[in-house]
Amino acid sequence: LYGHGGIKQDYKRAFDLLIVLAEDGDVFAQNTIGNMYYEGKGVKQDYKKALEWFKKVADKEPLIGYDKLGTLYLKGHGVEQNYTKALQYFQKASKNGNFESLNNLGIMYENGFGVEKDLNKALEYYKKSAEQKFKPAIENYERLKKTIR
Repeated sequence: LYGHGGIKQDYKRAFDLLIVLAEDGDVFAQNTIGNMYYEGKGVKQDYKKALEWFKKVADKEPLIGYDKLGTLYLKGHGVEQNYTKALQYFQKASKNGNFESLNNLGIMYENGFGVEKDLNKALEYYKKSAEQKFKPAIENYERLKKTIR
């Protein structure tokens, strides 16, 4: 389905198979369907539908779902942009070590999105995420470290 083992990548087919599982409550499938709507893979891009699926994910797996919801609010995709809500969702997900949320908190503090700009705090969040081998956080950490030191 996803281009592994000699199988041709086919997002539409993957969507058709995963939607059945997602509607049955499978959280992995729900997250994947949300991502497919968010990215427009296999379906027409639809941030509002992505939001619906990510809310379902957050009900079962807050660590994953809260990060996705935070991203929607940070970027204003499918919702009115709201840095306060984004910050709250990222903080909830990061308490359990979600590396993407830690990186997103770094972005918020580096840029002053809904918080007072604080490069040292941003660096701390990037470092925590980078320690989990999250490539964007590693890059953000190295870049910002050169800037402020």
